[in-house]
Amino acid sequence: MSTAKVAGVLSQHVLSDENVLSTAERDLISRLIARARISAQTNDRPLPQSIARLAGEIIAERMYKNLGADIERLLLELDSEFSDLSIPIQVGAGSPPSPSPMQVPRNPGPTPPAISSVVRMGPGSPTPTPPVQVPRTPGPNPGASTAMNFEGRRPSTRDLPEVLTAQCVLFEEFLAPEELNNLMQDTFQREMDFEISEVISPGLTAGAVDFECRRSRVLMDAGAHRDVILNRIQSCLARVVEKLGLQPFSPTHAEVQITASNHGDYFRCHSDNGHENLNSRELTFVYFFHREPKRFQGGELRLYDSRWENGAYVATENYRAIMPRQNQIVLFPSSLLHEITPIDSSAKAFADSRFTVNGWLHR
Repeated sequence: MSTAKVAGVLSQHVLSDENVLSTAERDLISRLIARARISAQTNDRPLPQSIARLAGEIIAERMYKNLGADIERLLLELDSEFSDLSIPIQVGAGSPPSPSPMQVPRNPGPTPPAISSVVRMGPGSPTPTPPVQVPRTPGPNPGASTAMNFEGRRPSTRDLPEVLTAQCVLFEEFLAPEELNNLMQDTFQREMDFEISEVISPGLTAGAVDFECRRSRVLMDAGAHRDVILNRIQSCLARVVEKLGLQPFSPTHAEVQITASNHGDYFRCHSDNGHENLNSRELTFVYFFHREPKRFQGGELRLYDSRWENGAYVATENYRAIMPRQNQIVLFPSSLLHEITPIDSSAKAFADSRFTVNGWLHR
C-alpha cells in the first residue's frame, strides 16, 4: 500500500474516532470549510485550506496523546521492573494503603522522563544567594537534629561530589483531566486558607517570614490531593531515582503543600535540605498548574550546577530553566541549588497565580 493510501485510511479512522474528534466538532469544521469555499473569491482558495490545516494539526496532537497513552499502558504491562514498585510513602492517618502500580490511574498522555536543556544565565538575572534558607516544613520538624561537620548539611558516609549537575526528570500530563480540574477548583476556593510563606535560617529552629529570600503564599494542608500526587509519584519513583543517579531508598515520610505565587513573588537561590532539621529530604517535586489562558509570565524554576567550595555548595553560572507548564511535574535531588524567578502578572487575582503542588520525600 502506498504512503498516500495509508494516510487516507488513517485519516478516515481518526475522523471517526470520538476520542479524537467529537461529532459536534467534526460538523463545525465541515460547516466552516464549506462556508469558506462558498464565500471565498477565486483567488482566495487558501482560506478553506488554512481551516483544514489548522484542524488537522489539532487532530494530530490529540491522536499522538492517545497513542502515547496506549504505548505507556503496554510498556507498563510488559516491563517486569514495575512489579516491585510498592515503595511505602506515609500519606497520613486513615489514608488507604498505597495501590500497586497497576492500580494507579493511567496517566492521560505520554510521560517519558526528559532532561531539560542547559542554558546560561544572562545579564540581569537574579544573583544566587548562599543556600542557607530553606522552605518551612509543615508541622513538627520531620527528623531529629544531627551533628554537622559542614554548613547546612548532615555528615554522610557517602563521598560528596565536587560538582552537582542540574539534573531533573520531567513528566508531562501527570494528572488525569478530572484530577487536575478538582485540584484547581479546590485551590481557588481556599484562598483564605493560604498563609505567607516562611523559611528557616541557620541557627533558628522555627520558620520566619523573610521577604528578602522568599515571597509567596502557601497552603500546608493539600487535602485529598496529597494522596493523589504521592501515589502517582510512587508509581514511577524507581525510574526517577535511577535516572537521577541517586541511591535507591524507601521514603520514610513525605511533605506536600500547595504554593501560590502572584505578581512580584519569587524564591531566591536555595537548597531544600540545607538546614539540620530538614536534612533527611532526599527528593523534591514541583507540580505546575494554573488557570488557562495563563495570566502570568516568569516564574521559571532554575536548577543550578553547583560546585563544592569552603564546606558548602555554591551555584555556578549554568542552570537548567524550566518554564511552568500545565499538568507538568519536575523531580530533582533536594540538595540541588535552585530558585524561582519573579512573577509578572498584570491581573494580580489569586486565581491567576502560578500554582504548584510541591513537596519532599524523606530518606
